[in-house]
Order: sequence, then C-alpha cells, then structure tokens
Amino acid sequence: MSQLNVDTLASQTGTLVSLASNHFNNFGIIQATSFGPIGGSSNQLETTSTTYADVPNHTMTITPKVATSKIFVVMSTGYWAADVPGNIKIVENSSGSFVDVQEMKYQGMSAGQSSIGGNTTLLGLIDHNTTNAVTMKMQGARQDSSGSNRFRITWYDQKATGFACEIGNI
Repeated sequence: MSQLNVDTLASQTGTLVSLASNHFNNFGIIQATSFGPIGGSSNQLETTSTTYADVPNHTMTITPKVATSKIFVVMSTGYWAADVPGNIKIVENSSGSFVDVQEMKYQGMSAGQSSIGGNTTLLGLIDHNTTNAVTMKMQGARQDSSGSNRFRITWYDQKATGFACEIGNI
C-alpha cells in the first residue's frame, strides 16, 4: 500500500490536466466541432431530384479519441418548399460508407399547393466504435417525383448551424 503525505498543495497552472499519452478522461464531453452559422448562395441546396444530395458546407468531421465514446450531432437549417414537399437527413461514415443518422420527411406542402418555408433541427447519437475520422453531413431531396418544383435548403437568407460532440462514458 502507498501513502502520500504533503504539507501544501499548490494551485493548478494551465487549463488542462495532463495524462499519459493516449489516455483520456472517458466521461463527459471530450471534444467538439461545429459549422456556421452559414448562409448565402454557396451554402444552399436547390433540388428537383428525389435522390439525396449533399447540402454544400453542411459538413463536420471529428476524430474520436475513444473508440467506445458516442458522437452527439445536431444540425439546424431552414427550408423552402416551392409547391413540393422534401426530405432532410443527417448521414455519417464511421464505418467507411455513409449511413442515415436521422431523417425528417414531408417538409412543406403537397405537390401543387402553395409554397411554404420553415426551420428544422435534426439530431442523433452515433455509436462509431473507431478512432478514425467520422464525417457527418446534411443531405436533402425532393419528396415526390411529380412536376418540376424545387425543394430548397438554407434558402432566402436562412442560416444553418451544426454541432458535434464526442461524449464518453454514456
């Protein structure tokens, strides 16, 4: 058994507790990344396709420090449905190919009805089991295939934001 005897403890200097190389406090928020708020024409998706497409610059990458941690992801954006409903989803690639995290369907009106806009927030918890980079991105698609109307994401001066946090011991 060991015993530590001290007369005085000095206050900590710096902002982090040092740990041995490749050892981490496996609890709470370990690290975070984000994008936004972003808007403008280089950050918009306008689509008439029912096939999902990436929303430009609505992407985050985080390299987990602990393989057994989880990544909590939140993305928020505005949309505009020009007489057609649409879909928005978050996808991630911790396994080497993109898979769905969360999807919101039927945004907006039915085909042929008035245009409508709004805001939506998507969130998810990713169980990655890796210490390789994990990329999360937002995608959008038109919901139905009739007509030529467009579904738009981050349109008309709307802003988008995204946050991803690696969380340990949950």
